Amino acid sequence: MPGSPIWQISVTTSAEAEEAIAALLESIFAEPASVYTDAQTQRTAVSIYWPKRSCPEAEIRVRLRRGLRQIRERGRGIYAGRVAIRKIRRQDWAESWKKHFKPLEFGQALLVKPSWSQCKPRAGQGVVVLDPGLSFGTGQHPTTAFCLEQLVACRQNGKTQSLLDIGTGTGILAIAASRLGYRPIQALDLDPAAVRVAKANALQNRVAKRVRILQRDLTRLPLDSETKFDVICANLTYDLLVEQTKRIVNRLQPRGTLISAGILKTQFEQVQVGYAAAGLKLIATRKEKEWQSGAFAFAR
Repeated sequence: MPGSPIWQISVTTSAEAEEAIAALLESIFAEPASVYTDAQTQRTAVSIYWPKRSCPEAEIRVRLRRGLRQIRERGRGIYAGRVAIRKIRRQDWAESWKKHFKPLEFGQALLVKPSWSQCKPRAGQGVVVLDPGLSFGTGQHPTTAFCLEQLVACRQNGKTQSLLDIGTGTGILAIAASRLGYRPIQALDLDPAAVRVAKANALQNRVAKRVRILQRDLTRLPLDSETKFDVICANLTYDLLVEQTKRIVNRLQPRGTLISAGILKTQFEQVQVGYAAAGLKLIATRKEKEWQSGAFAFAR
């Protein structure tokens, strides 16, 4: 029912742990997680929104405590704070997001906005409509924003350029690439919930026929691929970027660009060293808050 309440399940955490906790929530609840950092307090909350709670609150808390303990034991997070479970009205949830998410422009080429925004695009500007909250990836996070900026920077008007989006999440990068004129486009994600969300977003943005979205496990893809892409976006966790460097790079055209994000500053050097060993050099990078992202190309 449109007016029925939904359940918000949140974990406060540090930036170092947000990716691991998002994965934990998604694995337990089979819903994509959203990440919100308060600009004033710098506290991060990782949340999922559950349309219907299907198990007791006590069981939820036990499963979360077990998962958080495993994350701490693996050393993947510095801080995981209070678990909050509450029932909220859909109207309250929707209005709260409207206060925080504003339209974003990436150069003169791309506008990303929520559906409630009345912001009009500039002449010739591609538009991506994406609502936050029920899935991760809206352009607000520094890592996603860097990828969008690089998609704009890499686009060569009048030239056919293909794109591979690994870890597509909401599908924002693949949808934006379609609006920018990339063809063909393939988007992959291991999480079936993310694939459903990405397909729904592609349909909403009327690019479903131009973006091929598949449920795939990066670690199980063939090591080599005959299909090469002009641009690859890999907005992934640090461990996947390091462990799967060869599998990712083997899908890049000789003159292509690899856009890599989702990396903490303290981890970036190891990622850069791994790509250098595969023959790529860093051509662009950005540091923002705890994050560092980079674009790579084959050394010539």
